[in-house]
Amino acid sequence: MRALSRKHSAPPHLTKVQKTFKDKKVTVIGISNETRQKVEPFVKEKAETMDYVVAIDPERKIGEKYMTAYKQNGIPTAFIVDKELRVVWVGHPMADLDTVLEKVIEGKFDAKAYAEARKRREEMDKKAMAAFRAYFAALEKADGVKEASEQGTIILENGSDQVLNAFAWRVLTEVEAGKQDYPLALKAATKADDLTEGKNAAIVDTFALALFKNGKVREAIQAQEAALKLAAGDEAMEAEFKSRLEEFKKAQPKP
Repeated sequence: MRALSRKHSAPPHLTKVQKTFKDKKVTVIGISNETRQKVEPFVKEKAETMDYVVAIDPERKIGEKYMTAYKQNGIPTAFIVDKELRVVWVGHPMADLDTVLEKVIEGKFDAKAYAEARKRREEMDKKAMAAFRAYFAALEKADGVKEASEQGTIILENGSDQVLNAFAWRVLTEVEAGKQDYPLALKAATKADDLTEGKNAAIVDTFALALFKNGKVREAIQAQEAALKLAAGDEAMEAEFKSRLEEFKKAQPKP
């Protein structure tokens, strides 16, 4: 069984997937459309965060068989190929890859049911994204706070973890003073964190900031430390998370 991703700079998450399922006959293969001369030194440099098989496809033949055939153009894109060599799932590696892969291994993955659930999820996302845009548009109006609040409720009810995370982050970091609804941002961040079971580094980081902005400093520190552990191996994320953790610690009330 293989989980196939099409770019050598795929996230460290794929290494975690390989380690998690290494004893279950799963092989993660990262495929790059660049030359061996470019890929090989990169893989050696990133050995710790790319601990899976890496192949090259400079002529893009595999790309045509997978990306073009399945009408995919986003990078990275992952494919799960089962033991019968059937492509049973396509999506972003940070989406449902782990959950679906576990079900495929156990022989419990229902592609039809998954597709139906995915369609419902997409419809909810459309509703949430429309509310997302309306929320921030309302804040541009002098009397738009009530309208924004109504749109916020729609976002909370329909948003996926990614939409909720993006919404919370924007409220926390971009909304002008006097209009930041920190309690709403915390609700969105909390729900996003619950949906991902506290396993997504970026979402836990947003959750930590939401806690901090709501005066929950000790809880924010705990959450940020968790985010930092989840970000292990990603130098950019680690540096950013450490900086934010130091900020939280400086604000911690003295015993």
